[in-house]
Amino acid sequence: MKMRGKPNLDPMAFIEGSGIKEKSAPTGEAVVAQTPSARMTKTIRLASDLDGLLKDEAHARSKASGQRVSESDIIDEALRKYLSK
Repeated sequence: MKMRGKPNLDPMAFIEGSGIKEKSAPTGEAVVAQTPSARMTKTIRLASDLDGLLKDEAHARSKASGQRVSESDIIDEALRKYLSK
């Protein structure tokens, strides 16, 4: 999927037929193994200590990898390990 760039707001460029330039997708994006393309929303309640641990783990992984690791990514990983047994 390509991201569209900002349109050229110059009226003369519009008259001359200059179109919107498209940006190519950034390289080196984080790819999480076995992550399905569609995600479903689940509302769950966690104990406050687990919530804190989850936030801390997401922050630590993000800091270590240099890329954002969400709490959902960690929950996905944990459930896949647990349910694959």
